[in-house]
Amino acid sequence: MNYLELVRNAPKKSEAIMWQSVENVSELVELVNKVAPDIAKDFLRHEYEMMYGPHFSEQMAKDEVEGMHHYANDGTHVVGEVISYDEAVEMVSDMPNSEEVAWDAYVGANGFAHDLARSCTDKAVLLSMAKEFWFHDDDFPADTSKVWWYYSSK
Repeated sequence: MNYLELVRNAPKKSEAIMWQSVENVSELVELVNKVAPDIAKDFLRHEYEMMYGPHFSEQMAKDEVEGMHHYANDGTHVVGEVISYDEAVEMVSDMPNSEEVAWDAYVGANGFAHDLARSCTDKAVLLSMAKEFWFHDDDFPADTSKVWWYYSSK
């Protein structure tokens, strides 16, 4: 029997029991996180997307950006935020769904900045290119975030 069968076939079902089960699964995910953090992260992203949709929350965005890094032309190891949240919000401010994609913009702009740091040092140009790449891709489905999809599939 697997967990899904256990829950589906349970003779006692109530909201209190379901919440206790959620707490138990949460503890299990914490244990998995200690031995296989990538598996735990994938599971939590899947659950998050199912409940909230395919866009970054503040905490998830900050966690993602915290792990980004590159080596500058002078050899300096640059880690984390390169583009501020306010700069990312400004980048998408003319879009109709700017509030919905604000944290996606933060992740996407920072990822772009880290990836192109050695070849593009003009922040305005970099932000313009990031916006075009992440938010104006006619080949990508309009009902999801390209940023979310990219960072969730790596």
